[in-house]
Amino acid sequence: MSKRVVKPDELASVIANITSEAIRRTEAEVAERIIRRTPVQTGTARGNWNSSLNSPDRSINNTADRNGSRQTRKAKVVLQKAELNDTFYLTNALPYVSELERGSSTQAPQGMVALSVAEHEAIFKKVVRKL
Repeated sequence: MSKRVVKPDELASVIANITSEAIRRTEAEVAERIIRRTPVQTGTARGNWNSSLNSPDRSINNTADRNGSRQTRKAKVVLQKAELNDTFYLTNALPYVSELERGSSTQAPQGMVALSVAEHEAIFKKVVRKL
C-alpha cells in the first residue's frame, strides 16, 4: 500500500478531513447500535429515531421500521452532510421511549442509548485504526 506524501501547507486540511471522517463513522455506528437495540413490538419505536444536524428533530411519525435499516440509512445520510463543527442529534420523541431506555422491555433490559454511548470510545478507537 502506498502512502501519499502530505505537504506542510496541506497538513491541516488532511487532518481535518480524517478527523471528520472518523467522527462521522463513529457516530453512524453509535446511532446504528441505538436503533438496533431498540425493542420491537410493532417497529414504531425504531421508526421514530430521527437524525438531524445542529438542532434536535422531535417529530413523531407512525412509520414502523422493524429491523431499523431505514432509520440507520437516514442517520448515515445526515452524517455524510456533517462538517467538523456540526452537532449530530439522534432523537426519539415517543412518550414511552424513556421507559424503554430504563429497561421496561425484556428485549433491552439495559436500555439502548446509555449502553451504546458507553461504547463510544471503543468504537472511535476501532474506526481510527481502520482509517
